[in-house]
Order: sequence, then C-alpha cells, then structure tokens
Amino acid sequence: MREVVLVILGLVAMAAARQVDDNTLVTLDIKQRQTFIFKLLNKVMEPVMYKEIEEIGKNYNIEENVNLYTKTDVVKTFINNLKIGTLPRGEIFTIHVDRQLKEVVTMFHVLYYAKDFVTFIKTACWMRLYLNEGMFVYALTVAVRQREDCKGIILPPPYEIYPYYFVRADVIQRAYFLKMKRGLLDNKLCDFYGIRKSEKDILIIDENIYDKRVVLNKDNVLNYFTEDIDLNTYYYYFHVDYPFWMKDEVFDKNKFRRFELNLYVYQQILARYYLERLSNGLGKIEPLSWHKPIRKGYWPWLVLHNGVQLPLRANNYVVVRDDNIELVRLAEGYEQIIKDAIIKGFVEVSIKYNVIYVILSETYKNYLETCLIFFTDQRCKT
Repeated sequence: MREVVLVILGLVAMAAARQVDDNTLVTLDIKQRQTFIFKLLNKVMEPVMYKEIEEIGKNYNIEENVNLYTKTDVVKTFINNLKIGTLPRGEIFTIHVDRQLKEVVTMFHVLYYAKDFVTFIKTACWMRLYLNEGMFVYALTVAVRQREDCKGIILPPPYEIYPYYFVRADVIQRAYFLKMKRGLLDNKLCDFYGIRKSEKDILIIDENIYDKRVVLNKDNVLNYFTEDIDLNTYYYYFHVDYPFWMKDEVFDKNKFRRFELNLYVYQQILARYYLERLSNGLGKIEPLSWHKPIRKGYWPWLVLHNGVQLPLRANNYVVVRDDNIELVRLAEGYEQIIKDAIIKGFVEVSIKYNVIYVILSETYKNYLETCLIFFTDQRCKT
C-alpha cells in the first residue's frame, strides 16, 4: 500500500512539474523567448547542452498532441514522413533537393501552425533532439520570422549558427590551428596567416590575407564583395523572409508583392556587382548563353562540417549536358514566354484549346521587360 501511495505521489509531482514548465513557457516575455531561441540554435551540430530543452523534447510527443495544431493534416503528413524516414542527423541539407525541400517545408508547417507559443517551443525542442540539424535551423528560422507570437525576436547571424557557408575553409583551418597551438605562434607565421593579437589579447584572423596564387581567373579580385559575410547574411535572411516555396496562405498577398520584391532585390545586387566590376577594371558582365561555355569559373573556398568541399565551377564550364538538357529547354521556354509577352503586350494561356488573353498594364510590361533583362544579364554562379 505504501509503495502504491509513493507511486501516485510521484506521478502527481511529475504532472505538477510539467504544469509549472508550461506556465513558465506561457509567461516568457520577448527577451526570454529570444534567449530560448538562442539556446535552440546554439552549437546545433553538437548534442543539446541545455537541460530544459532536452527534458521538454524528450517528454513531448507530437503524434499524441495533433489537436494542438491549427492544421492537423500537416502534422499527419509530418508524422508519415517520419515513419518513412527523413534526412538523418549529420547529413548535409539543401533546399535544392526536392525530397529534402518537401521535408523541411512540412517541418515549417508543423512549427507555424502550432496554436500557441508553448506548443511551438515544445515542437522545436523535439525537433532539435531528433531531426537533421540543417533542416531544423532552416525550419525554425523561417517559422520565427513568420509567427505573430515571435515578432520582435532577433535571430542570431547565420554565420554564427553554421559558419561553413559563410567563412572560407582556410580561415576556419587557421582558427583550428590557433586552438591546437593555444595561441602560441611564431610571429612570422602570424604575418603569413594574417593573425594578430588585439590589446585585449584577442586573436584576430584577417580573411583578406590568403594565398593569391590559388585563383581561377582575374574575377577573384571581387571576392571582397561576392564573399562578403554581411551581404550573404542579408541575402540569407531575405530568403527566410520571402521563401520561394511559401504559399499565399502564410503571406498577406494584398500587402506583399513578393515576386516583384524578389526581382527588385536581385536587380540591386546585380547593379552593385556591376559597379564593383567597373571599379576594378573588369568591364561589362558577359551575357549568359545556355549553349556557350561560361568562360570564367567560380571557386567558393568553402568546406562543410563533414569535410566535403563545396563544388567549384571550372573555367569554360559547359552548361548544356545530357543530364540537364530538359531543364535548359524549360528555362528557354520561360524566356520565350516573357519575350512574347513584351512584344505582344499580353500573355496567351491555352487551356483546352481556349485562348485567354490577359491585357497587361504598363507596370506589368515594365516588370516583364525587367525579367528579361535579368534573365539575359545574370551570371550563372552555380
């Protein structure tokens, strides 16, 4: 009898503790919520280091709490994906693989459609423990930027979360070198590697000092712009704010004309790139042709956490190959549609032999003309 009473008291205590945790999460102010998000994103490639996140994640079961989400169908799809199998932890995640994109979009939907902040945090803690690190970071950052109860939360820079996409491999290697040497380096080596010590004994690595013998072409002088960490951070969070895959049910389509905004941002980046080329005496941007080799290559100097180098594009790169000829034809088809719309002033859409004529306004004509300029002038960087 005594044992039964102790078990009951233990269960009551556990339930009470869980209730306290829920109440604590409910009462978090914006600063505390931001701190919690920071903890979720801290050292994502390592096991979670915060006890509260681990306990919340282990004690939460998404399948048993489907009713805590406004759209239960997305949760069921997510659970079905888990049963089939998702990208394992430790693997490289990219949105350019269709299956991985579908999986991470489903993860975002589960986070986004959580009814309250408590459910959102519990779901995030569970994902932090069991799902792929890259997918978790991507889904969480997009969800934080889109949820109303996360307004005001400032996310950390992506180069602090996952520096391998932003910091050159040789710079990271120098940091490892300093760590192994415990900061004890020969002065000559410091000059060679661009390492100096500040007045507060902080070691600083200058990424602008590197072996300039290892270059593909003279466009390498623009690395200060194309590889600028802050510019790439801006571009990353612009994508997070306006993902190409996001449906209008999340966006207020009457408030955001996001496709025009996307085009505008690309125009601005391209214009600045053009300016930097002219400032360095590199001349105009060469027009992109699908059927001619890209004369100048591109080398990002990036190595991922698993030691695999991001692929480079060699000089005289051939675009059209046997394995992508259908994609090239698709791109050419889109270009032709835009050209025809500019010339005719309307778009023809054939549906079951019925032709629908959409008369274009002057603004939309200018938009299509800009699209055409963008498609023909943009450099192929991948």
